[in-house]
Amino acid sequence: MERVRCMTLKNNGNFVARIKIKGTHTNGKTYTYEQSGYHDICKYAERTVDLADTNGKVQPGDVVTMFAFVKLGKDKTAKESFVYAPDSIQNAKYSIKGTTLSNSLKFEGIIGKDPVQVAPKFPEVGSFKLINKGNFVVRMQIIHADPNSGKTAIYEPSGYHDICKYAERTIDLSKVSEIKNGEIVTLRAFVVLGKDIEASETYTFKKGSGVMATYEISGNTLTPKIKKV
Repeated sequence: MERVRCMTLKNNGNFVARIKIKGTHTNGKTYTYEQSGYHDICKYAERTVDLADTNGKVQPGDVVTMFAFVKLGKDKTAKESFVYAPDSIQNAKYSIKGTTLSNSLKFEGIIGKDPVQVAPKFPEVGSFKLINKGNFVVRMQIIHADPNSGKTAIYEPSGYHDICKYAERTIDLSKVSEIKNGEIVTLRAFVVLGKDIEASETYTFKKGSGVMATYEISGNTLTPKIKKV
């Protein structure tokens, strides 16, 4: 996975955008960082976030992903992820175009080049379980990323896999051909007719591991809560 020090977004769209950073600490905890003060990006303008200037909110070794916030529109999350390294000279540059509700985010490439690449390490896991205690129907999804390229995808089981209230389901990652051994994985709960939510922990899939990450989801369609149990 590529190392970066900065992330840049150029706005070619008919809207106002802002940069947010989706991050994962080395202990697996996830967060979202946004600059304070005025940081709108108007059409044809661009801004750069220096991850070293986040007052320690983004820490060395964190996995970081560009999140383009579109004011009064549809936000976009990049498919690529990187490792923050304060000694890096690399800058991940993106551009966004389109309209508020129909836009696209493009990775323009890395500016600068570091000689050393590093892969993040997270706790190992072999499967996920989700217990539904909410007033809704939920489905399990797995966000998985290649630790070398940073390419991210979302896996969801085929066929009927709804989880009604008080029911539970398990996904054994070793039986999922789309998820490769060593990939970085996070549980995502898809709430039917509601607000989806991601777990706060990130793991490395280890084939043959007996470790199961068990989660419980509760609340209502628009205010779900998820926790590890």
